[in-house]
Amino acid sequence: MRIIDKNTDYYDYLQYIYPDDTFTFDRTDSYELTKDIVRSYLTIRARGQYGIRPREKTTPYEFLTMQIGSTFWLFLIAVQAEWKNGAVIVEDYSITLLKSWKNYDKPRELIKLSLIEFGWKYHIPQRLGIFFNDYEYDAIINSLDVLVHAVDTNDFSREKVIDKQIVYNGNTLVEKHIPLLKSCGISLLVMPEDIYNAFDEYFSMEKTAAESTVAEGTTNNDKIKNHGFDTKISFRGK
Repeated sequence: MRIIDKNTDYYDYLQYIYPDDTFTFDRTDSYELTKDIVRSYLTIRARGQYGIRPREKTTPYEFLTMQIGSTFWLFLIAVQAEWKNGAVIVEDYSITLLKSWKNYDKPRELIKLSLIEFGWKYHIPQRLGIFFNDYEYDAIINSLDVLVHAVDTNDFSREKVIDKQIVYNGNTLVEKHIPLLKSCGISLLVMPEDIYNAFDEYFSMEKTAAESTVAEGTTNNDKIKNHGFDTKISFRGK
């Protein structure tokens, strides 16, 4: 897989170790997903907003999912937040990789990052992102199979997609959609080979799907000829 982009990500070096021009990843629509950008999506609501005095500092959890092609990763984000002047300020976060898996039944995505919130039925101590409590890590680990099923079936109560960023290109504001992962913490948890192979598989499956698609207006005789048969000899009538 050959990558076209003036910016670099942490898996890019593999295109030189495994040179293959079969697929080209045009990633010129890329932006660097920094920790500041991820922090801006972590809108934690405090218990103090519901009439209960919060602690000054706490570490609530949120979930992050990443999909590349048919490969999925589920991360747990520990949010380091502080109560300041009647508002919750997200200061920093750390990421833990909970599980990775493949699902070939869901629609493929080039790359999709989402902050998701599960409902009560998943036996997590509180609904994530709502209360300013500490959660039980062991309870989350014990619920992994249920949470993976929820991701596979889109069965969660809230999803916030990190889908685009507005960046300056000279004096022009441009909307970018492909996140570079080297700065947000994911590069410390997911091997570059796993990211590279997931993209490679995505383009391979997209190419296969495109080649197997029948063009609109194709007749039965066209289909027969496209498969190497002769309509007069191979399909002679009785």
